[in-house]
Amino acid sequence: MKSHESSRAADVAVEIFNRAIFPGGLTEKTAWLGIYQTLLWLEEVPFKETKLLPHIIDSDKLRPAMGKGLGSVDFSGAWPVRALALAEYFSQKVGFSVSELPSKIGRLYEHPNWHGRQRQNPLGIGFVALVAHCLRLFVPNNWQFITEQPANKIFPDIKMTGRSKEPRIDIVGKHNGVLRVIISCKWSVRHDRLGDVSTECTVYKSEALRNRLRLSYFLVTNEYDPARLSKILDDTCLDGTIHVHKPAVTEVCKLDGRLSRLLDLSDFFGVISKLQ
Repeated sequence: MKSHESSRAADVAVEIFNRAIFPGGLTEKTAWLGIYQTLLWLEEVPFKETKLLPHIIDSDKLRPAMGKGLGSVDFSGAWPVRALALAEYFSQKVGFSVSELPSKIGRLYEHPNWHGRQRQNPLGIGFVALVAHCLRLFVPNNWQFITEQPANKIFPDIKMTGRSKEPRIDIVGKHNGVLRVIISCKWSVRHDRLGDVSTECTVYKSEALRNRLRLSYFLVTNEYDPARLSKILDDTCLDGTIHVHKPAVTEVCKLDGRLSRLLDLSDFFGVISKLQ
């Protein structure tokens, strides 16, 4: 996606977020509702009895098994049940029926610029933009949050191994003009890219240490897969793994035992505010 398209995707994501439904008003606790209305989408389950499920896991895991009756579908599998529970929970929180979900979420992808196109680019850009937007709203103004920064602009001598020849940092956080935080934003974390987070964290912290800077590194994600999240949570380099809405994982999807160490996005703003 070209730079002007990237900027437009970010702007549109923020515009949609600002127009989202926030019962009781937009606060740290309700910001996730706007993120989901903007970026979460429904997956069409291609069976005779078609249903739309929130895309919270790889598509193959969302597909239910065929039922015993002719043409019937068994939605009792773990991930279809979790997705249906999330649909009901989210609808209740925003105040509309589950049947209204298709017109209420994933609104970025209905914008004329991206309707019918792959979600990958606007999703990634939109997610970074919304996390930065919320940080600017809920963290004191002696903090500055800059998106999509070339890594060599922040650390001129950096040597980063990986897929990208010109790595970019999703969000750079500066406190009173001094670099203090790097935030990686990944809506989901592919199993073959789990190591990327660890590599980035290690390299950026090493560069910061060479420059006598105290740097914190955080990951913000909407990943639901417990195995992937557990691996990230076990990485001691990271200062925190933040979920868009932790209760959706730990309470609605009942994955609390494995993922209680996640931070909720609403708590993350306070964590950043306390960094000096």
